[in-house]
Parts: sequence; C-alpha cells; structure tokens
Amino acid sequence: MAMIPNSYNKLKLSQYGTVREIITSASIVGIDKDLKILSFLSGKPFEYFNEMEFGELDLWQKQISFLWKPVPFKLKKYILIHRRLFKVITDVSEVSGSIYLGLKHHAEKGDINGDNMHNALSQIIKPFSLFKKENSIKQQNETAEWLKKYANVGEVQSPLFFYSVTYEQLNNRMATYLMKEQIKMNPIAESEVVMNH
Repeated sequence: MAMIPNSYNKLKLSQYGTVREIITSASIVGIDKDLKILSFLSGKPFEYFNEMEFGELDLWQKQISFLWKPVPFKLKKYILIHRRLFKVITDVSEVSGSIYLGLKHHAEKGDINGDNMHNALSQIIKPFSLFKKENSIKQQNETAEWLKKYANVGEVQSPLFFYSVTYEQLNNRMATYLMKEQIKMNPIAESEVVMNH
C-alpha cells in the first residue's frame, strides 16, 4: 500500500486545495469522492481503486477518513515548519491596514480554503526573526512559497479558521480606524461622518 496522508498533520498545504475541491464538488458524489481523493493522493489512476476488492478498498478509505472530520483547532502563537520558526499574529488589534487589505484580497479571491491558501497565510504568519519588522511583499512571497512547499494543513489551518471567524470584527475595527484617520486628515469631515451615520 502506497503512503498517503492519513491525518491533517501529514496532508500538505499544496495538496489541500485539490482535496477540498473534490470534497465540495457537487458533480462528484458518493464513493467517487473517496476514489478521486485516493487517486490524487496516491498518484494511481481512478480505475485502480474503482476495480479494487471491497476489503482492500476499505483499508485505503480508512487512511483518508480524517478528511470527513473537522480540522482540529488549536491556535498557536508559534509554528515550526520544516526547521523554521514562524510567529502567528493571534491578536486582531495587531493587524495593520496592509495585512487587513491583504487578507481581504485573498478572502475575496477564495484563497482562504483553496490552492492559494499559502498566499492568505503569508499575511498573518511571519518568520520569527522578522516579526518586529514590516512584512514586505518580497518577504510575504517567500513565506508563501515556504508554506506551500513545506506546511501541512494541521499546522496552519487554525490561524486561517481564526481569521475567518474574526473577519467581521476585523472589518468593523478597520472601518472605525479609517474613519478616525479621515477625521485626522480633514477635521471638516467629522461633521460629514456624523451626518451620514
């Protein structure tokens, strides 16, 4: 039996987008979902699993049964990914305007749960050595590529889930922040803001 991921901690981020597409596809139903996932993860053709005896197929299906359960949620401030330490921004009040806009951009593109999840993650996960510095676009791209190559779903799904749950709070915080900044820049705008609310 070929080695395939049997937990979220072994499922690579680069594999998750395709697996999630299969799971959520309305055109793939019943056991075909399992067969397509097994084919994708093992590199074997769909027919290999479709023609397999039930007992042997059951052993394969047990390996991917974790996919039908929720991803365990445990938000950590620090994540070690392939011998490199990353810090997760776990306090919403630490989210800058640029991080917020990056998250919003990736959320609107559907990157939160798709093939480009690593791009959304690069907004909220930074190499520990750079945490006090501004997260440049170049650094975000390097982080995104590192995550895509080495991270597994079990390591990084919690921060994305956390931000998807707190997204509305983040939107409200950012709207308040932008309103205050507008008033600072143009005191006359304060009366307009009050009148419009």
